[in-house]
Amino acid sequence: MKVFDKNNNLTKEHIVKRKFISITSLFPLLFALALFSACGIQKGGIPQGPTRTLHINNNDAYTNHPEVMLSLFASDGATEMYITNVSDCSSGGVWEPYATSRAWSLAVNGGRTGVYAKFKYANNFVSECIAAGIDFGMASFGGRARDITGSGNYIYVAKDFRGVEVYEIAQEPALPTFVTNLNTPGEAMTVFVAGNYLYVADYYNGLVIYDITNPRAPAWVSTYPMSNILYAYASGNYAYLATSDLDGIAEVATDYMVVIDISTPSTPILKATFTNAGNGIEIYRCVQKGVVTYLYCVGGTGSDDLLTIDISTITAPTLADTDDLAGAGSASDIVLDSTNDLLYIADGTTGVYTYSIATAANPAASEVTDYGDIRGLFLDASLSYLFMAGYDAGLVVANISNSDDRLPATYGSMTLPAVEGYFSSKIYVAAARYAELARYAYIADDYNGIKVVDLANTATPPLAGKLYTVAYGRDIDVSGGYAYVADQTYGLDILNVTNPMLPTIESSYGHTSPISFRHVNVDGSYVYASTSTTLYIVDPAVKTAPALAGSLALANINDIAISGSYLYAATDTGLTIVDITSKTAPVAVGTYATTGSCYNVLVDGNVIYLADTTDGVVILDTTDKTAPALTTTVNTVGTAYDIALDGTGNYLYVADGRVGITVIDVTDPAAPVIVKTYYQALKTYYALEVSGDYLYAGNDELGISVFNIKTPATPAYVRDIETKRGMVRASLSSVPYYYNLVVDGNYLYVSDYYGPIQIYNIAQKALPLQ
Repeated sequence: MKVFDKNNNLTKEHIVKRKFISITSLFPLLFALALFSACGIQKGGIPQGPTRTLHINNNDAYTNHPEVMLSLFASDGATEMYITNVSDCSSGGVWEPYATSRAWSLAVNGGRTGVYAKFKYANNFVSECIAAGIDFGMASFGGRARDITGSGNYIYVAKDFRGVEVYEIAQEPALPTFVTNLNTPGEAMTVFVAGNYLYVADYYNGLVIYDITNPRAPAWVSTYPMSNILYAYASGNYAYLATSDLDGIAEVATDYMVVIDISTPSTPILKATFTNAGNGIEIYRCVQKGVVTYLYCVGGTGSDDLLTIDISTITAPTLADTDDLAGAGSASDIVLDSTNDLLYIADGTTGVYTYSIATAANPAASEVTDYGDIRGLFLDASLSYLFMAGYDAGLVVANISNSDDRLPATYGSMTLPAVEGYFSSKIYVAAARYAELARYAYIADDYNGIKVVDLANTATPPLAGKLYTVAYGRDIDVSGGYAYVADQTYGLDILNVTNPMLPTIESSYGHTSPISFRHVNVDGSYVYASTSTTLYIVDPAVKTAPALAGSLALANINDIAISGSYLYAATDTGLTIVDITSKTAPVAVGTYATTGSCYNVLVDGNVIYLADTTDGVVILDTTDKTAPALTTTVNTVGTAYDIALDGTGNYLYVADGRVGITVIDVTDPAAPVIVKTYYQALKTYYALEVSGDYLYAGNDELGISVFNIKTPATPAYVRDIETKRGMVRASLSSVPYYYNLVVDGNYLYVSDYYGPIQIYNIAQKALPLQ
C-alpha cells in the first residue's frame, strides 16, 4: 500500500533502502563486504542504502496548471531516469539522462493526480517505481494586496496567504484579466521582476524564484528557505533579502539583510549577511545604480531611514552612511533616477524626499515635498513623471522634467479611499510614455485590493476600475453559481464561481461604509448576513448592485440557519427564532436561554441542535416557535464548536475541539447516544460539513480532514487537505466559529479568517494513488 505524508509524498516505496542477506560461506561474505565498501558504511558498520525521491513543484500541495516542475534525486549514481503518468512505470515515458529537475505535464482529470519515476544504473539495474502526488484544481480568493510589479503585458500582485496573482493588462487595461495564482507556501510580501525571473519574498518560507518566460504559466525554479522575509530585490547576479530574523544565525540585532548569489537561479547560494546593528530600521525597499558598489535602502521606524550599504566586497557588505529623514513618517519606498543621480524617497506622513547621490557613498538631501502620507513611488522610463500613492494622498502625479533640480511639481491628483496597511499603496505604472492614452496606473492598496487608474486625463486621472479583495472572510455560502462571503472588513462580497477555479468578485454590499459581517446564509432569492449585533436581509437579484431588503437588531450573533419562514440565530446566550415571512420587517418571535455560548445552530424540521461549547449539544423542540422547549442535552467531553448531520438524519457529528469528532446517534432526538469519538493527535476540530458519503472537518493543524461516512457510526479517515494556513488557529482568535466549509458539487469552499477564501476540486475524494 502506498501511504502519503503531509507533503503529499509517498512514505512507503518512496524512500528505499537496499537489503542484504547474511550468509556464512566465505566467498559470498567477501562479495558482500566488497559491496558494502562500494555503497559506503555508516557509523557502527551499518550499510547506507540508496535514497530515491521525487517531488512536484517543490512539494506544493496544489496546482492549477498541468505544467509542473519535478525535482528528482538518486543518491547512488543513477545514469538514466524514466518519468511517466502511468502508476506502475510500465509505459508512457522514455529513458533519458538522469537530471535533478525536469519540466513535466500532468495527466489531469480533476482532483488528485500523480507522477511516477524509476532510475537506471551503469550496470543496467533498474530501480523500483516511486511516486509523488499533487492535487489539481485549487483556487483561492482574498488576501491583502501588499505589493505589485509588472513586466510587459502582465502585472504580479503579492497577496500574502493568497500567494502571487498574475494578471494580463494588454487586452483591457482598465479591467486586468486574472491569469493564474502562484500558491506560495508562505505569505507573499513583496515581488520583484528581473529579466525572465520573478522573485517573491514569501515571509516564513523564504525567497521563491519563478521563471516567467511564459507569464501565463510561471514555473517554479527554486526556493531559498529563510524566515521572516519582508522584501526581495534582485540586480545582476545577486538578490538582496530583508528580514527581521535569520534561522541558524546568531541574533546580534533585530534586522538583517542577506545577499544571495542567483547567477544560477535553480541553486541560490548564500554569499553574505548584513546586520543593521543598532540602527533600528527594517529594510523595505532597495535600489542599486547599475553595477556600482552601493545599495540604497529605506524602511522602518528607526532613527536612520536611509542606509547606504557598500557592496564592493559582496561577501562582506558594510554600512557606508546613514541618514535620518527629518519628517515624522517612516520611509517605505525608494526609486532611482540613475541618469541624474537622484533618489526619491516616500516618507509616510511627510511626503517625498529628494536626495543627490553625486557622491555615491554619501547621499545628500536636497528637498522635501509635502504630499501627505505617501507609501508607494513609481518613476516612468522617460524620467519625466513621478507617480505617488498614499494613505490620505490618493494618487499624485508630479512632473520632474521642467526644472533644473528635477524637484517634483504637482501635475495631477485624485482621491482614493484607502486603508492603512503594512505595505499599502504600492504602485506600478504600465506602458512607456506618459502621453499614451493606454497608460494605466495599478495600485496595490492593501485591504482595498487593486485600484486601476486611467491616466489619459493627466490633470484629473479618473478611477477606471477596482479589483476588490476579500480581507477577512469569516463565513461563506454558495448558491446558483455565486459564493457569498461574510467579510469582516468590507461587508458582503459576491463572487462569481461559474468557473470555481477562476472566481471573480461580482460586487459587494456594505463596502463603501464597511459592515463587519460574520455570518452568511443563502435561502431562495435572499441572502441573510449578520454582524455581531444585526441581521441583514439582502436582495442580490441584481448581482452588480445588491440591495438591502430589511434588518433586525439582535445581540451577540454567532451563527444563523434558515428553514422555511424562520431564521434561527445562535447567540452567546442561546437561541433566537426570527420570523422572516416579511423580508422588509423581520421580527423575533421566540428565544431559549442556554448555559453555554452557542456557536452553531442546525435545523432538522422542528428539531434544533445547538453546539453549546463547554455544555456540549443542546437539543430543542421548536414545534411552537414562540416557546422553544428543551428536549435533552448531550454533554460531550470536549468543546462543541460545530455540528453536522449525516444524510439519513440519524447521526450527528460534533467538532469537539481537541477531543476530536464525537458521533451521536440521534435516531431518537429525545434519547441521543454517543457511539464514537474519533481522535487524532495534535488536531483540534472546529468546523464540519457533510456531503454525500464524506465528512469534511476543519482543524487548526493541517486544514481539512476528510472522512468516509458510508457507515455513519464509524467515520473512516481518508486524507488531509492541507490548506494555505490551517483551518483555524485558536491562539489567534478566541472565537473560532467564524469559519465555515461548504460543498457545492465537486468543489469545497473554505472561509479561513486568517487566510484567503479557498476553493478545492474534490472530484476524487479517496486516498490518492492507491
